[in-house]
Amino acid sequence: MPYESELRRSQLKKLGKSLVDWMADRRFLVRFKLPQMILQSVIAQTVQIQGDHLVFLDSEGKPVAMFVMTVVESWSESKL
Repeated sequence: MPYESELRRSQLKKLGKSLVDWMADRRFLVRFKLPQMILQSVIAQTVQIQGDHLVFLDSEGKPVAMFVMTVVESWSESKL
């Protein structure tokens, strides 16, 4: 639907972002629970909770990393 993509582009321009900026991969930091506090860096476009898993996806929607939620202390986005 051409109209929807044009509308999306105009919305992104209002936010000061191009479509490329919106689709760019981001770095997420995942902190694991005990026995040791371990930090893992993951490069992905987005992150989702799917059932009992934290799933990081690339721009095509393919998983690039997956963690069981019971071992994850927290996660956050950081600058590349």
